Amino acid sequence: MIKIRTSIDTAFKKKLLFEGTVIAMNGALVLFAGLFLPPGQLSKWGEWIFLVGVSLIAWGLLPYRKLTLLEATPNELGLEQDALYFSQRGKPALVIPMGSIDTLSYGVENHRHGLYVFLKPSSLQKIPLLSNRVDKESCQWIADGKKFAFFFPHFSQRSCEYLIGEFQELGFLEVSH
Repeated sequence: MIKIRTSIDTAFKKKLLFEGTVIAMNGALVLFAGLFLPPGQLSKWGEWIFLVGVSLIAWGLLPYRKLTLLEATPNELGLEQDALYFSQRGKPALVIPMGSIDTLSYGVENHRHGLYVFLKPSSLQKIPLLSNRVDKESCQWIADGKKFAFFFPHFSQRSCEYLIGEFQELGFLEVSH
């Protein structure tokens, strides 16, 4: 079995950390501003100030936390003779039979690099989902008129080109760049 694993782009990680820090700092400012309220106002608005402040901090840092978890347990795409297997957090999540795959290409979707797996329209019913917990951060379904595809983010261009080359050697598909 040939496997490729996700790798996080450092520029994307820095951008996500910066955006999250700005949101979290706003939450910290809300909490800090709540310290200066008089006790009468604090008894009325204190719970809401606390809830909003903590929510902003969590909302800002949660995407970065998910990214660090992805680095610790990367997603995998595995190629065997019969299918392309997608594993999320070490558990099988999706199987795409070779006969269902039309083309593969490397691309960028919402500032994330990854692998597009375009499907043949006649084979949309034949793709088994092994896990009901496949999240949109790991695998996105794209339907654009007559084209249907899965987008697997955070796979590097080099690993995608390696997988595409292996598909070509097996003689299963055409390649688009």
